[in-house]
Amino acid sequence: MFIDNVVVSVAAARADVEAKVRRTLVCMGAITLMPLLLVFASGLFLNIRQLRLADAKLKALTQRAFDAQKKSAGAWRANCTTGSVRFWSGRNPRST
Repeated sequence: MFIDNVVVSVAAARADVEAKVRRTLVCMGAITLMPLLLVFASGLFLNIRQLRLADAKLKALTQRAFDAQKKSAGAWRANCTTGSVRFWSGRNPRST
């Protein structure tokens, strides 16, 4: 009878220790998971923000290049037109 009580109390103590270990591991996992998710979310946020910023800068640069090309083509066209009008009208700026 005495040995049966010892076996029962050891089994109860073992179950109690196993439950405490399991609860401790779950708490440690939760404590570890929260900062991990926070770091992941902040990295994702920064990455998306940088992507949008780079996209906006690229659009602005493309627009500037397009505007410069359009301006250059317009100036070239104006110079060609002015030169051909002077040539055909006989008013050569080099001869005057």
